[in-house]
Amino acid sequence: SSDLLSLLLACLCSKGRIMDAEGPEGLEATLPSPAQPTRTFRVLGGFPDIRRGLLARGWEEDASDSGQQDLIWTCKRADIDFEKLKEPQLANHYSRISALCTKSGLNDRLQEARESFDSDVDKFYPQTFHLCGPDEMEAFATEYKLLRVLSILKRWVADIAREGNVSNTFDRDVVQMALDIAKRRISDSVDEFLDDEENEAEWHGFAVSENEWNVLREVDIACPNKELESLRLQREARVEHAKCKSRTKLALQSRLAELQNLGRLQSEKKEKAKQARLQKQAQRQRLAQVVLRSKLKSARPQPTSDDNADPETCKSLSPTSSQTAAQDLNAWLPEEPEDDATCLTQPAPAGSDLPALRRPPSAGQNLYTDVCNLLERWCAASPHYSMTGDRNIWICKPAGRARGEGIFLSSNLEEILHCAKSEKGMTTWICQKYIENPLLLTSNRKHDLRQWVLVTSWRPLTIWFYEECYVRLAAEAHDLEDTSSKLRHLCNNAITCHHPDFDGNDDVWSCMWEQSQYKRFLQQKYGPGAWDNKVLPGMHRAVIETLKAVSEPLANSVGASCCFEFLGFDFMVDSDLHVWLLEVNTSPCMEYSTQVTTRLVPLALESALQVVLREDDARQSGFQLLYEDVSMSEEPIKSSFLTGYDLRVEGKAIRRTASVEPAIVTAESSRQLAKRRCEELVRLAEKKQQQKEKALQKKEHQKRLENKLRQKVLAARRLRQAEDEANAEAQDGKNEAERHEQGNAADSAG
Repeated sequence: SSDLLSLLLACLCSKGRIMDAEGPEGLEATLPSPAQPTRTFRVLGGFPDIRRGLLARGWEEDASDSGQQDLIWTCKRADIDFEKLKEPQLANHYSRISALCTKSGLNDRLQEARESFDSDVDKFYPQTFHLCGPDEMEAFATEYKLLRVLSILKRWVADIAREGNVSNTFDRDVVQMALDIAKRRISDSVDEFLDDEENEAEWHGFAVSENEWNVLREVDIACPNKELESLRLQREARVEHAKCKSRTKLALQSRLAELQNLGRLQSEKKEKAKQARLQKQAQRQRLAQVVLRSKLKSARPQPTSDDNADPETCKSLSPTSSQTAAQDLNAWLPEEPEDDATCLTQPAPAGSDLPALRRPPSAGQNLYTDVCNLLERWCAASPHYSMTGDRNIWICKPAGRARGEGIFLSSNLEEILHCAKSEKGMTTWICQKYIENPLLLTSNRKHDLRQWVLVTSWRPLTIWFYEECYVRLAAEAHDLEDTSSKLRHLCNNAITCHHPDFDGNDDVWSCMWEQSQYKRFLQQKYGPGAWDNKVLPGMHRAVIETLKAVSEPLANSVGASCCFEFLGFDFMVDSDLHVWLLEVNTSPCMEYSTQVTTRLVPLALESALQVVLREDDARQSGFQLLYEDVSMSEEPIKSSFLTGYDLRVEGKAIRRTASVEPAIVTAESSRQLAKRRCEELVRLAEKKQQQKEKALQKKEHQKRLENKLRQKVLAARRLRQAEDEANAEAQDGKNEAERHEQGNAADSAG
């Protein structure tokens, strides 16, 4: 009976109290609370602060690999058996965290977000390429060449603005070539999504041609006025081409003069032959009249007086003018080049246009104005414009390594591609645009920001942002002339600790600042509000957009409902206070490497425990709730086993209920709709008209070419006909002379 009573009391127990149902007011009796089971944890890979915090909460450590602990906190994802995780167990990694915390995974996810227009990734993520195949390498080479063009134009404008002359900067032809390529690039950014057969891409192309690159690759930023071998060879070839053309023109003109002289001589010869024939005819007629008169005298003795007859009256009709043997050969000669910017063979003195260059209508100020205007357009079109300086430096990182291992800087395209191809079997490379205008701190040292972020759920996406970051400084002064020194360009503590003067307890040589010191520096340099209005919002935006981009594959991770992730975001701030995301780290370094981390690490890990364990004071901890997507459904989605994404399309029919009234179309809405349709039709008609005009211009251009070719052929044919006629007439004159001589001989014999 006592056991039955205990069971009944346990069923009716609520928070240690039982109500007596006998009286209307009831009688409350207080009972002792049932004993809570001891919670266990397992910590691997260090994290003494996590161990101390859990032990202080009464947890017990279970070092076995059973996987049944209530909390597993480890450095390596492989230490967690995600298949065995069940609520309310907790683990500090997601099974698919590599989609976010590897260099290649982060880049691939952000590229997908950019291509799907889910996020404006370019505003916080530098240009990055995963050099894992020929297509990626070709895309990188194209972007590298275009940024080389941008570097040349920026440096040229800076030199002109600083010195006011062009003697100590790039050759004018190089600048003009870079300007032409940049114009094609700007056109690309406007027309790249137009599916039209008149797209500029079909006419010009957006890549740098081989001839252009042969010149640009020789440009030396350190010595801009250096003579370029390719430029010299192209100029010599162009001058030689102009000389050949001049010699050809002189030869044709000489031949034309010879033909004209020959035609004149042949015409004179023909005229003399005709006069001779007419004289012979007149003589024969006079001779015939004399013979006739003599016969008449013999038959009729009456004298006749026909001796005074004018021989000219017996002449035949006057001879027609002969055709000129030499015809007008101007159509046969190559036409003079028009004043066209695209002409490749226009003669010019040394130091002017290249075969592939175009010359502006006027010199000096017009070119400077054109370049400045184009740079303004490029700046408006590309968020990456400010980070590109005049060196075109890229930072190359091996995809499978960490802590600065294997990283190098290079501005040589061939070196980067050779490295990517030669080590392709061992690792792939992430090539990222180096930020050439970093914000430099004391002693011109570069820096980056390490920000801790905690993700407690992917569905709905829940992001916690730690209230304080810390600043990591490079060990040596920043210098773009020296790209081989990691101590100048990398801020990772694993790199700076190798400097001989490094001291974790020194304010300067610990190479680390607290956030408060960094905020004071920004306030002194940029004024109040630089941190709160520029840097911090930029970090918030980058964190949210990055985690949104990877939320879908991570939400479908195995055991995702039992997991959380402690992340370390690395940011770079440039001289314009623009925040750039460098990479995201899982299990970031939580060592007491300096006096800054010695203070921050235990506070951050304690705050993380408060959030993860959902303690009452979690929202008052150092981690502040940054983002929670309350609109996302918490129901699990079955994903495709191939892609990890949900490929289902679900829905239901929309039925109109009786209470829903049909939409009323007013006269005003009808007019607006009609106006909008008219505008669309007008735009469509204008587009069609432009297409017709372009097609007509093409036909006219083709017709002009055909006419010129026909004129050349006809001119050559007329020349041959004139020569044939001249030869025939000469032969006729010769034959006529022979017949005349034979007639005279016969008359003499008679």
